[in-house]
Amino acid sequence: KPMQYSADNHNAHWEYSLNRVTQKGHLADKMTVKGSQFQQPLLEYSGACAGCGETPYVKLLTQMFGDRMVIANSSGCSSVWGGSYGVSPWRKNEKGQGPAWARSLFEDTAEYGLGMAISSRQRRARLVDDVRELLEMPETEQVASPALVAGL
Repeated sequence: KPMQYSADNHNAHWEYSLNRVTQKGHLADKMTVKGSQFQQPLLEYSGACAGCGETPYVKLLTQMFGDRMVIANSSGCSSVWGGSYGVSPWRKNEKGQGPAWARSLFEDTAEYGLGMAISSRQRRARLVDDVRELLEMPETEQVASPALVAGL
């Protein structure tokens, strides 16, 4: 009965808030305490224990850096609420961007995160080198379209 009452009386409000209320992130600087609260949280419904002190901080981090955030996580509570099979508290923004989350074994999170950062830098450097090589190719050997080359 309570579930049916809620469905009958509150679904319209829920649908309105999901589909008609827009994000207000442009109203204030997201790097301020006030402005961060206007940003879309990319951590929702974590399933953590009541009173968990970790999830509000992670939610705030997603509001500030979530669209480009990479998380190296240790095994523990946060790997339960953050990565249980079949359920994910992480979401993406309207552009499809959101936090990248991965879990390592016990006691090696710093090394794991460092490896993620180093590999990301290496991939970016390789991309820059590949684009430079593409742009330096003679026109007769060019494999990219003229429009792509002009755009780069």
